[in-house]
Amino acid sequence: MSVVAHAAGAELRAVPVRIAVAVLAGFGAAAIANFPMAALPEGDVPKEVALAAVWPDVPDAVVPLGSHTVHYLAGILVAVGVELLLIATGDLRDVELLVFGFVSVSRLLAAAAAAAFAVVLFGAVVLPRVGPRRLADYDDRGGGIRLQWAVSAAVYGLAVALLVPSLYVLLPV
Repeated sequence: MSVVAHAAGAELRAVPVRIAVAVLAGFGAAAIANFPMAALPEGDVPKEVALAAVWPDVPDAVVPLGSHTVHYLAGILVAVGVELLLIATGDLRDVELLVFGFVSVSRLLAAAAAAAFAVVLFGAVVLPRVGPRRLADYDDRGGGIRLQWAVSAAVYGLAVALLVPSLYVLLPV
């Protein structure tokens, strides 16, 4: 028998509802992650590098819209992945510990793991593969771009962990 101590009660909802809420939270968290990106020196460069990874011959005219599309799509997919991870491991947890009175420690850990995975994937795979081709001064800027990606990913992870239970409280689902 498991005891669910989740104020928003995510674990009590049907899987399709949980996935739909994760989609909304992923979009919202990606929007929130735009704020540190805009405030940091490299701006939208991490998004443009991510776009170039999935579309190597992207025309310059498509870059702004395309980079935002990839950014939001990635935010949604990561949030759905976090929710699927929580669904898959739900039977392994007997009691949920809460932080801030409504978000479970397991949700925070899953979001942190997803953000860490995104940082490693971008920093170790995507940026070294795409950066030297797309950025003339890659050697000078690579570290700053990685740092900016890490900050934005950390903000995203925290936002998605907090938005999912917040949406359960705010939405009639």
